[in-house]
Amino acid sequence: MKDIMVEEYLIKLQEMDPVTVLATVGILNLINLAYQTFSKNFTRAARRCTDLPDQEKAICMLNAKLESKTEQLRLLKQGNAKCFQAKENSNKCKEKIMPQIQKVQDEINVIKGRMETLKQQKYKGVL
Repeated sequence: MKDIMVEEYLIKLQEMDPVTVLATVGILNLINLAYQTFSKNFTRAARRCTDLPDQEKAICMLNAKLESKTEQLRLLKQGNAKCFQAKENSNKCKEKIMPQIQKVQDEINVIKGRMETLKQQKYKGVL
């Protein structure tokens, strides 16, 4: 069964325009690269937070995640700008990248909201 599916997929790839195939692979690679960059940066930044007390550690971790998500967003926006250069496939390119950009932007907004809440809680405890 798998062999038949793979064979059908290869036949469809041969029927497609090579530029379309390369553009699609490039878009998927870009999305994957952006996520890997987020993951690597977040892991590295989170190590700075390990020895902090609970509340400060939570804020530090959110800050690390925010920095990493911001970098991921930057890479996706950079890729989106390149979509305009792919004249024939610019719409397909944007259709793949724009939802990812929106998803990361929404995640950044959630992180900012959580950070604000934690900071307010921290300062209420001080007063």
